[in-house]
Amino acid sequence: MPILLILLTIAALLPTSRFARPDGFTRLDSAVATLVTMAVPVLLTALACRWVARTLARDPAARPRVALRYRWVRRRLPGVTLLAAVGSIVGWGWSDTVAATAVVESGGRWLLAPFAELLMPLPYFLALAVNWVGHHAAERALHATSEAARQTPDDPAEAEFWTLAGYLNFQVRQLALPLGLVVGVTALNQTLARFAPEWMALPAVQLGGLAAAVAAFIGFPRLVPLVLGLEPLPPGPTRDRLHATAARLRVRFTRILLWPTRGLMVNALVLGVIPQARYVVFTDRLLGTLTPAELDAVLGHEAGHVKHGHLWLYLAFLMLSTVFLAALGAAGEQALEARHWRLPADYAWALGVVPLAATGVWLFVVFGWLSRACERQADVFGARAGSCPDPYCLAHDAATPLVERGRGLCRTGATNMMAALDRVGETAGHDRPGRHRPTLRRRAQAWLRAWQHGPMSYRIEFLMHLADDPSLGDRSDRAAFRAKLGLLAALLVGIGALSLIVDWSDIAHSL
Repeated sequence: MPILLILLTIAALLPTSRFARPDGFTRLDSAVATLVTMAVPVLLTALACRWVARTLARDPAARPRVALRYRWVRRRLPGVTLLAAVGSIVGWGWSDTVAATAVVESGGRWLLAPFAELLMPLPYFLALAVNWVGHHAAERALHATSEAARQTPDDPAEAEFWTLAGYLNFQVRQLALPLGLVVGVTALNQTLARFAPEWMALPAVQLGGLAAAVAAFIGFPRLVPLVLGLEPLPPGPTRDRLHATAARLRVRFTRILLWPTRGLMVNALVLGVIPQARYVVFTDRLLGTLTPAELDAVLGHEAGHVKHGHLWLYLAFLMLSTVFLAALGAAGEQALEARHWRLPADYAWALGVVPLAATGVWLFVVFGWLSRACERQADVFGARAGSCPDPYCLAHDAATPLVERGRGLCRTGATNMMAALDRVGETAGHDRPGRHRPTLRRRAQAWLRAWQHGPMSYRIEFLMHLADDPSLGDRSDRAAFRAKLGLLAALLVGIGALSLIVDWSDIAHSL
């Protein structure tokens, strides 16, 4: 959903994605139709959340059934809201209304006001904010009837759900992380292209922009704790154990951070390509759910991303993919011009939408495959993090020596990683092996939802094989290395081949 949302938001910002208003529609008609359209998913969300709160107020024992249905609704209603926003732009000409209204005079011409393109996706984000109010009531009711809330933990804050202001702040912070930088840079680029086109066309400016993008990728993790409201992991046995595990694995990071979500998320992640700006993040619910051995496995999984250079790999892949797709687009334009083919004026929007759609397909297919390969490597390293020198050991005790630097893999380590994923999947409501009959529709849904990581059931099944045959870890790592090297080589070859038929200035213009 985040990548789809980013791509659609960027599409809404582009001048080529301005759809004309229907015949006879005034700007007021367009605004009213957009308001009514966006009100539909807001109303559906409000009704669903009201049903959750009222049902649990009458019968707290109905929580498992209500939670299951709410989870189904929670996954789908954001997509309905997104479709309504797309329909408002395409069907009611909302972007055309903004382009005709938010204008300023500059150099004797009327131009779209600076950053006015941010008004194009505004109806979606306003609807999303109103929906969060309804979700707060539903999730507060679910939290109040949960087992954790009834047990009255030692820390009273753990038994309390977010206030409405705190919940909205939490949701805005999550949205600002993936969208803020990308959308902000896109809006800035569009504004400068309108008011300073000659300056933006300079090669030095374009190279400077590329260098700034790389620097932002490297330094961005420094901003993440501020954006998400992360906190240092408090002193105690958990932090001491995680630091000891990281030292044994020889992985360097700036700090281990806690992400306070009030139980809304069960997740862990690593941020930063250089140790001086690298953080390992655990959500509060993950820390409260896993055993110490399972937490070691999760930390090992995140360390695997570092040890195998996955973050640098993602940066190289995204840069090469950007150049490759730009060269491919320039070659396509050159071929169409050679045939004297021009796009009809009524379909000018395709000039912006088609490249973005192609980018989305490329990310979903190629980057999704790469990301899943890296996740498997990280799962293997997570198994190595809790392994001893005996590949077929049955269990560890306090005196069992564990391998250094993750250079070994045993059955118990694989079992710990498998147990961690199984517990995370159960807590988050993911499919697990044997939970459902693997119908084609269910498998397709599982892969679509987990296109970056792979379905939890498939990852657990692989770890089952790994526990039976620890040597599978080395074979899997070698296969992943060859696949990653082959993909980067293929991109370089593709760029080189396209550069023979497309001038680099055309490629830079496409970028």
